[in-house]
Amino acid sequence: ARGFSAMQAGLANLPMMLGMLLAMPIVGAVYERLSPAPTMAAGIVLFAVGAYELSHHVSLALGQWDLTLPLALQGAGLALIYVPLETTALSRIPRHLLADATGLSNVLKETGGAIGLAVFTSVFVRHTAVAHAAVAAHVGITNPMATARLATLQAAGASTSPAGSSALAYLNGIVTREAMVLAYQHFFLLVGTMILLLLPLLLLLKLDSGARPHGDAEAA
Repeated sequence: ARGFSAMQAGLANLPMMLGMLLAMPIVGAVYERLSPAPTMAAGIVLFAVGAYELSHHVSLALGQWDLTLPLALQGAGLALIYVPLETTALSRIPRHLLADATGLSNVLKETGGAIGLAVFTSVFVRHTAVAHAAVAAHVGITNPMATARLATLQAAGASTSPAGSSALAYLNGIVTREAMVLAYQHFFLLVGTMILLLLPLLLLLKLDSGARPHGDAEAA
């Protein structure tokens, strides 16, 4: 919607990776002193706060670095979630089954990610269509600003039918971009709300302190 190049889009998403990179060593140190549930709860809250901030900051006027803080919060939140999650998931696995368990865990994550991507893509497309209809309803002949903008666009070219069609297409492009922004705002808010629903599930987490993923207890 902003017309970023591939390089600009990559740099705009860089803060999330940096947030994960900086948080992971801290999570590793904290994990030795805390149970996984509080650490993951903090990660979920950070991710939700980042999603909430994104839902309020995303606009067609944003620059390449305007989303640095919310994306960094989400990256740190993901680190707080995944590090203890991986350790907890493998804490009760015997050493000789660890490779199989790790492979199965990766398969489940990839499958869940693919399903989630398909579902949220469908949700985003639906939200975009709804937002486009809502915005387009206000861009008609009864709206003097829309009428004046259309007249300006038509006057920029020849006063022929192709010029009018081009002006309408340009105006529709503006509506489409605004609809995409609204859909992203709703999407981020939905994601932030849904991840908060995972908080009660943390009460089900149980870590066997006598069985570590790398078989420390067994070796001792």
